[in-house]
Amino acid sequence: MWGCPAPGYHPHGRPEIERALVLPLNVVAAMPKEVAGGARRVDRILLDYLAQRGKSVQTIGFRDAVAAWQAGESDCRSAAAKGCDRFTRVAAYAARRLRADHDYDVLIVPYLLLRGAKTDGREASFDGVERPVRMSGYAPDSPYGYARGRIRAVSLKVYGFSPDGKKMFDGIGGLDVVDRIEASDERPGAYDIEVRENVLSDPEAIREGVARALSPFVPRPKPSRD
Repeated sequence: MWGCPAPGYHPHGRPEIERALVLPLNVVAAMPKEVAGGARRVDRILLDYLAQRGKSVQTIGFRDAVAAWQAGESDCRSAAAKGCDRFTRVAAYAARRLRADHDYDVLIVPYLLLRGAKTDGREASFDGVERPVRMSGYAPDSPYGYARGRIRAVSLKVYGFSPDGKKMFDGIGGLDVVDRIEASDERPGAYDIEVRENVLSDPEAIREGVARALSPFVPRPKPSRD
């Protein structure tokens, strides 16, 4: 479906899919309060990444995006269609609504969501990435640093729809760890899980997650060799 190398081959994906209309983050899902402070940074890196990969990027305001989505849901119910409480069904109608005022090849719907990351107390792995777990209150070689289980992280989920409402792709990429481990001074051997400060502050980590989430649409850049 993506074609083979030939005259006119485009290294950044299908050449006919160049114009992307990108909705603001979390139009379709509530923004987790733990990551709201870094959402603008994610949004900027997402748009920049698409532009750097050869896409013509359009955006619309949050209020207009919400209005289009609500209108799409209304259209769905007016058509007596089934599943109008489902994201993908409403997205099809919203995409057709938006094409009346926007000339685009793909509608990208992104949102941030909290995930459960596997951790050994030092590193967390989730949605294709590994991130360090922040710890305080005990030495790095303490056995408490090896607390095993799950810890919260934030990932970027994206969907792509054609102007006629067909789903084209979806992807997800890990961004950052949300929680940190805080050892208890009053309860030896015990620890608490608390929300980190400055979640989503590392642009390179965000870019890696954005690249993974968008990889079904545009190929990830190959690692540079020294």
